[in-house]
Amino acid sequence: MAAEDSSTSDSASEGTSKGANLHRTISENAVKSAKRLQKTVTEHAEYAFDGGPTVHNTSLYRIILGDTVAAAITSFAVSPVVTICDKAVCDAAAGHMSMTSSIRSSTKTLLTQPHHFFMSKGFVLVWGVYTLTYGVSNVVQSVFKRAGKNPALPTFLATAAVNIPSSVFQDRFFTSWFGTARKGRFHPATYALWATRDMATVLGSFTLPGLLAGHLQKATGTTSERARFGAQLLVPSMVAVVVHPPLHLLGIDIYNRPALQLAERLPMIGSLLPKTALLRFCRVMPAFGCGGIINGSVRETISGIPKA
Repeated sequence: MAAEDSSTSDSASEGTSKGANLHRTISENAVKSAKRLQKTVTEHAEYAFDGGPTVHNTSLYRIILGDTVAAAITSFAVSPVVTICDKAVCDAAAGHMSMTSSIRSSTKTLLTQPHHFFMSKGFVLVWGVYTLTYGVSNVVQSVFKRAGKNPALPTFLATAAVNIPSSVFQDRFFTSWFGTARKGRFHPATYALWATRDMATVLGSFTLPGLLAGHLQKATGTTSERARFGAQLLVPSMVAVVVHPPLHLLGIDIYNRPALQLAERLPMIGSLLPKTALLRFCRVMPAFGCGGIINGSVRETISGIPKA
């Protein structure tokens, strides 16, 4: 009897030991994976947020002034395209008019009555969202540079923290303004879908490009700089084309037609997917293309100091 008790005790101890070792192994692997991910994000954030004026000997007032003015000018330049694209999707999802007709109407207003376009609530809201996003990014980057610290990861985190909720906020009002005439609360699922969409944007902008760049360099034999640049354009574009449209359209449709089941929504979503994908692509490119160039140039001009 004593032998059996001893054997049972040994087996229990062995099982406990194995469980503890397994838990320790999983924890160690999780920590290693988290560190690798942090390293990847930091390295790519350094690439994505590289540039801007050197600010060590510049007054904080001048830094913030230049960063804020640059943000406002940059967002003013990219906001017309974003406004026209976002309104077109809302118009089509609500059945007001086709995307083509909406784009044609908005573009006509922009060209023939620019004062009406630039004073419209849609443009002002988009301009505000992008000014806030660029402004936070610029100021955080400059403040950390002035303190002699690496600004990459703080800039990435601050930009994501501001951009995700502000983009959801913008879509909420666009859907209310340009969607169906119904008045009612937004379902939490709508906010969740849009937040997921924007988190995918952040992932596709700052995490996946860093992981892809190395593979792209090996596959093509190009330089590290070109591989990073290619990945920075390719991944956000693919996210905008593949991930954005279904999440964006489903979120809008849940507000416009709250009583429908998912299966009943699919025909409308499927019919709008191709054009929505194209518009989401057109919407992303200004921010990653001309937006970055304008922002950097204006910051440099106002500060009077060349880039680092």
